[in-house]
Amino acid sequence: MNDIINILNQVRIVSQKIKEQRKEKFERGENFNIFNDLGFMSAEVHLHSMFLANLLNPKGSHGQRGKFLEAFLKMLQKSFSAISADNLELDITNTSVEVEKYIGRQTDSEGGRIDIYLTDGKHSIIIENKIYAVDQYHQMLRYWNYGMSQKGDDTEKSFVLIYLTLDGCSPSKDSLGEDLKENDIVCLSYKSDIRGWLDRCVELASRTPLVRETINQYISTIDILTNNVMEDNKELLDILCKEENLDAIYDITNSKNIVVNRIINEVFIPKLRDLAESKGLIMGDDCTENWMKKSDVVVSFYNHHWKYLRLAFGFNCGGMRNPYFGFRTKVGVKREDVKDWEKVQKNYSSQSDQCWIWKDFNGNQDWDNASGIKDLLNGKTLNNFSIMFDEAIDCGECKLNCVKLQ
Repeated sequence: MNDIINILNQVRIVSQKIKEQRKEKFERGENFNIFNDLGFMSAEVHLHSMFLANLLNPKGSHGQRGKFLEAFLKMLQKSFSAISADNLELDITNTSVEVEKYIGRQTDSEGGRIDIYLTDGKHSIIIENKIYAVDQYHQMLRYWNYGMSQKGDDTEKSFVLIYLTLDGCSPSKDSLGEDLKENDIVCLSYKSDIRGWLDRCVELASRTPLVRETINQYISTIDILTNNVMEDNKELLDILCKEENLDAIYDITNSKNIVVNRIINEVFIPKLRDLAESKGLIMGDDCTENWMKKSDVVVSFYNHHWKYLRLAFGFNCGGMRNPYFGFRTKVGVKREDVKDWEKVQKNYSSQSDQCWIWKDFNGNQDWDNASGIKDLLNGKTLNNFSIMFDEAIDCGECKLNCVKLQ
């Protein structure tokens, strides 16, 4: 225990230095980032897909013609030698790029929207871009089938299917389906593959300062998303990497999830329950005790006047990232049972699926860090819940008949 206390004291001193350094950087304007300041950091389509597509587009506003696309293809060939060179022989001058390409009505085996689609008419690259969103059912299978349908029996045609995530993980079995295999897909990561390519783009844009610095700002966004911001943590790392400190470091690390769940379950949840009751809501029994591992719904709220719907809160992926909040059908209720579903969408949110109508949660989008946990303790997250409760209740009580008993 003394070793742990000693390390915590050392870390506290260094952390204070880091805070002071970051304050100085802030005052020099070095933290300015237009993407982050506009709230687009985790916006898959409106930032990441559109920005990458513009860089990859030989006709993009960057004015570099095919330089960035050529660098991207070289990165693929170097990192993934299993890809046939023929598959990457895009005619750069004739390549078109499309974001959110519609490929037909979605079924179990076809259709949907491709995040980024590049083609020269013969060769194509299909990119599924994932920041925090979960895989859709048979999503990669549907895109593979589209690529195969465009190829047909023409041996001169080819395509590459790319699954792009923050860390380069593989798509889920639900997304692949039974027939598609992981080795049919190229898994890219923002952390290394895209980051390395962007560094090369900065070099290529060295004589165009506006393009170069815009890419640099995007790189800093990627570094934040992938926890790759370590330049001012060297002194801290030097302490943590000492052999005599490793046992204590692992003791602290192994206690992290326990600490987070304890703060949530013993401190935050009682306050959230009281808040819900003050709004006329009852917290459900489905509240999870292990928030760090659970995705989808982690807690629900009920109003005895509401027949078909409940309010629910969850995360798009494990690790308490990308939280969302909204109306969800009660157990056993189907979407078609809610006769005014479209009215709910119109008055609350256009984001929906077969059982959800949701909004992105106000406030911190990543709870798995000190800032996110502090917000649970200092009342910021509770205040965000209060605002979102009021919005949903106003929609349910005043505008919509479908959530009430009839």
